[in-house]
Amino acid sequence: MRRAGRTSVTWSTARYLLLAGVALLTFSWLYAFHNDEAALSARMELLHMEQENQAVAHLNLPPLISGKSASLSGGHITQERTMDEQYDLDASSVTAQLEFAPPGEHPKVALMFLVKGSIPTEPIWRQFLENAGKLTLKAKSFKLPSVNLKKKLKNGFHPSISGLEESRYPGYKIQHGMVPPSKYRSTDYPHVKRRLLEFENIQEMAEEEPITRSDSQAANLTSLPLDGWRNASNAGCKGEQDALQRRATFLLNDERYGHDIYQQQDFFSVYVHASPGFSFPPTSLFSGLEVKDPANLTNAFALHTLIMAEMKLLEAALKEERNQKFVLLSESCIPIHPPEVVYAQAIHESKSRINACLDMFDYGRLELWRWKVKMETQFLKKGHWRKSQQWYILNRDHAELALKDNHIKEVFKRYCWSYGKHICVSDEHYFPTLLASYGLDDETDCLGEGTWTNWTAFGWHPKTFEPEEISPTLLRITMNRGWPPCDPLSARRTALRLFDVDDAVEENVNCSKKCMDERLEVMTKEWASEQADAMPDDWTMKGGYVPLGYECPIFARKFPADAIPETLNATLSCSGAALGPWCLRWHQSLSDQ
Repeated sequence: MRRAGRTSVTWSTARYLLLAGVALLTFSWLYAFHNDEAALSARMELLHMEQENQAVAHLNLPPLISGKSASLSGGHITQERTMDEQYDLDASSVTAQLEFAPPGEHPKVALMFLVKGSIPTEPIWRQFLENAGKLTLKAKSFKLPSVNLKKKLKNGFHPSISGLEESRYPGYKIQHGMVPPSKYRSTDYPHVKRRLLEFENIQEMAEEEPITRSDSQAANLTSLPLDGWRNASNAGCKGEQDALQRRATFLLNDERYGHDIYQQQDFFSVYVHASPGFSFPPTSLFSGLEVKDPANLTNAFALHTLIMAEMKLLEAALKEERNQKFVLLSESCIPIHPPEVVYAQAIHESKSRINACLDMFDYGRLELWRWKVKMETQFLKKGHWRKSQQWYILNRDHAELALKDNHIKEVFKRYCWSYGKHICVSDEHYFPTLLASYGLDDETDCLGEGTWTNWTAFGWHPKTFEPEEISPTLLRITMNRGWPPCDPLSARRTALRLFDVDDAVEENVNCSKKCMDERLEVMTKEWASEQADAMPDDWTMKGGYVPLGYECPIFARKFPADAIPETLNATLSCSGAALGPWCLRWHQSLSDQ
């Protein structure tokens, strides 16, 4: 009996151990599943370490830290916090309580365009700023307190690292052909091969005939469908369709001085970084708004040079004290909301729209294989490595930090570049990693979706929309990309509660009540209903604005030059971005409901 009892206990223990082992294996498999890209990154880093060292060796870069000494050959880490001294802000400038801003001193949003040359979407931005010029703020805005950046950072600024001669940086050598041509192609990298294979499988599963646009459609804007959700709406909204045609033709041939349009509004500041030597025509909206001494963007893809150009934009925009939000845009970016919504939403948000957060189940997204061992310092570790899309919306204090820090900036400038199998893309990693190194992760939205980009192309570049793909329906789908579902209709209905609208209306559109009721009904079904229980935690909500969530984009890209007529059609329509001047009146009537 005793022997049988011992046998029973033994088998019972074995069963428990077996179950525990199965559970452990299951957990390990799930963890490995969530971190498959992290594992791939680690393997790639080991495989390419030797090649990376060979690629770096011929560049003759001095180390960031040599032993215990702070002095370097060619650069040094200062023992004093020189950045603190240079940018010290008087503590007395910090306001203890929020105060109302005097009239005409409300905060502004800086629109910063990073481009090589012309901006094909200019007609859309002309209409956007022209509509902004018809708005006058009636809600009392808060005077934002000055931020003492030195006191905000727990340990102050990272020690400054002095720079090298410009010709010694890898980015400069790569741009100017001072290194031998790389024998590697982008498709040689394992992670790219895998994504291309996935894309090929998707193509085989869903093979479709390409959609082509007829010559008559390309020549005649009126032949393009106005409303994507229902053909019946076109008949009822004939007045808007005619107005769209007239307005689009006017904007495509607009010879007014863009400077006058820009100066008539007081909510947005505009800055442009174009290639050296490029200048906009005198009548352009962007003429005279270029930054001085622009960076050379020739062959600058995936190099730190792009960050240097962004710094030029931030430096110019920070000179205007009223600028509180800093939006980075490209030549193919468009607004997908009217200016009253863009302004109210940007000013309402307390966090920067950039992803500087660390998700333990999403290590693969960080692309840790791009981290280089030589980048590590006392203040920058591999655990700080982050990734976010390039097109951010920064708060003022984060923009100031980016400009004032000279530690992370120098590390990236020396070691974050792309050549051969050495891949490091500064424009995706620099800003989020900078914020993480200062412990400011929680001051970002952990999404970075201020500008929506379609990455279904599975390559190094996002999808560029074809003319036949662009419609008000596409913009409405873009607006509602988030989860929980976004509510652009409520934002539009309530944003105008903050403003007075100029009585002068250039375009009178006679849309039938049936048309407008039908449109409102469809948009209400597509989008969520207004959340009346929203807590008014800032002056925009106290004024009645119902904001979008951080998961809801405000801008979108890429809309190319050959699709400007279609893009105009989509952005002017009240069922698209609602930039048509007549949409102001409709939204104003909805705001009173």
